[in-house]
Amino acid sequence: MRDLETIYSKLQGVTRTNRDGTNRQEIITELCYPGQQLLLMRAPNQYSQNNLDVYVAYQVGQVSSELAEMLAPILDEGHIVRAHITEITGGSDDKPTRGVNVSFTVYE
Repeated sequence: MRDLETIYSKLQGVTRTNRDGTNRQEIITELCYPGQQLLLMRAPNQYSQNNLDVYVAYQVGQVSSELAEMLAPILDEGHIVRAHITEITGGSDDKPTRGVNVSFTVYE
Protein backbone atom coordinates (compact mmCIF):
# COMPACT_ATOMS: atom_id res chain seq x y z
CA MET A 1 0.00 0.00 0.00
CA ARG A 2 1.55 3.29 -1.13
CA ASP A 3 1.01 6.58 0.75
CA LEU A 4 -0.28 9.10 -1.82
CA GLU A 5 -0.79 12.17 0.32
CA THR A 6 -1.28 13.32 3.91
CA ILE A 7 -3.62 16.24 4.65
CA TYR A 8 -3.97 18.02 7.98
CA SER A 9 -7.23 19.59 9.12
CA LYS A 10 -9.37 20.41 12.14
CA LEU A 11 -12.68 18.59 12.68
CA GLN A 12 -15.89 20.58 12.50
CA GLY A 13 -19.00 20.13 14.64
CA VAL A 14 -17.09 19.25 17.81
CA THR A 15 -19.46 21.25 20.05
CA ARG A 16 -22.66 19.54 18.89
CA THR A 17 -24.68 16.94 20.75
CA ASN A 18 -25.14 13.58 19.00
CA ARG A 19 -28.57 12.13 18.19
CA ASP A 20 -28.17 9.63 21.03
CA GLY A 21 -27.64 12.52 23.49
CA THR A 22 -23.89 12.09 23.91
CA ASN A 23 -21.90 15.31 24.17
CA ARG A 24 -19.01 15.55 21.70
CA GLN A 25 -16.94 17.74 24.04
CA GLU A 26 -17.20 15.07 26.76
CA ILE A 27 -16.32 12.33 24.25
CA ILE A 28 -13.24 14.27 23.13
CA THR A 29 -12.17 14.82 26.76
CA GLU A 30 -12.73 11.22 27.86
CA LEU A 31 -11.94 9.09 24.79
CA CYS A 32 -9.67 10.98 22.40
CA TYR A 33 -5.86 11.19 22.41
CA PRO A 34 -3.07 12.02 19.93
CA GLY A 35 -2.26 9.09 17.65
CA GLN A 36 -5.74 7.57 17.95
CA GLN A 37 -7.16 6.19 14.71
CA LEU A 38 -10.57 7.53 13.70
CA LEU A 39 -13.32 5.99 11.60
CA LEU A 40 -14.63 7.95 8.60
CA MET A 41 -18.19 7.20 7.52
CA ARG A 42 -19.90 8.49 4.40
CA ALA A 43 -23.07 10.23 5.57
CA PRO A 44 -24.67 12.18 2.72
CA ASN A 45 -27.23 14.68 3.97
CA GLN A 46 -29.40 17.55 2.75
CA TYR A 47 -26.41 19.90 2.79
CA SER A 48 -23.74 17.73 1.17
CA GLN A 49 -23.66 14.47 -0.75
CA ASN A 50 -19.98 14.21 0.27
CA ASN A 51 -20.47 14.55 4.05
CA LEU A 52 -18.02 12.48 6.12
CA ASP A 53 -18.76 11.88 9.81
CA VAL A 54 -15.86 11.04 12.14
CA TYR A 55 -16.09 8.53 15.01
CA VAL A 56 -14.20 7.03 17.92
CA ALA A 57 -16.75 4.97 19.86
CA TYR A 58 -19.19 7.86 19.22
CA GLN A 59 -19.30 10.63 16.65
CA VAL A 60 -16.84 13.43 17.46
CA GLY A 61 -17.31 15.66 14.41
CA GLN A 62 -17.28 15.98 10.66
CA VAL A 63 -14.70 16.61 7.97
CA SER A 64 -14.93 20.15 6.55
CA SER A 65 -17.15 20.35 3.45
CA GLU A 66 -14.18 21.36 1.26
CA LEU A 67 -12.06 18.42 2.38
CA ALA A 68 -15.02 16.00 2.24
CA GLU A 69 -15.61 17.07 -1.37
CA MET A 70 -12.08 15.89 -2.12
CA LEU A 71 -11.98 12.73 0.09
CA ALA A 72 -15.46 11.27 -0.60
CA PRO A 73 -14.75 10.46 -4.28
CA ILE A 74 -11.38 8.95 -3.27
CA LEU A 75 -13.20 6.64 -0.83
CA ASP A 76 -15.84 5.87 -3.46
CA GLU A 77 -13.05 4.78 -5.85
CA GLY A 78 -11.95 2.18 -3.28
CA HIS A 79 -8.87 3.96 -1.93
CA ILE A 80 -8.10 3.81 1.77
CA VAL A 81 -8.09 7.01 3.82
CA ARG A 82 -6.68 6.66 7.33
CA ALA A 83 -7.45 9.35 9.88
CA HIS A 84 -5.50 9.90 13.11
CA ILE A 85 -5.73 12.53 15.80
CA THR A 86 -2.62 14.72 15.76
CA GLU A 87 -3.61 17.05 18.61
CA ILE A 88 -6.42 17.84 21.05
CA THR A 89 -6.66 21.61 21.53
CA GLY A 90 -8.39 23.75 24.15
CA GLY A 91 -9.69 22.52 27.47
CA SER A 92 -8.13 25.40 29.42
CA ASP A 93 -9.76 28.20 31.40
CA ASP A 94 -9.15 30.74 28.63
CA LYS A 95 -10.07 28.28 25.80
CA PRO A 96 -12.52 25.76 27.29
CA THR A 97 -13.83 24.34 23.99
CA ARG A 98 -11.84 21.35 22.83
CA GLY A 99 -10.86 20.89 19.20
CA VAL A 100 -9.47 17.92 17.30
CA ASN A 101 -6.68 18.24 14.74
CA VAL A 102 -6.46 15.27 12.38
CA SER A 103 -4.19 13.87 9.68
CA PHE A 104 -5.84 12.16 6.72
CA THR A 105 -3.54 9.85 4.75
CA VAL A 106 -4.68 8.59 1.35
CA TYR A 107 -3.37 5.20 0.18
CA GLU A 108 -3.59 3.33 -3.11
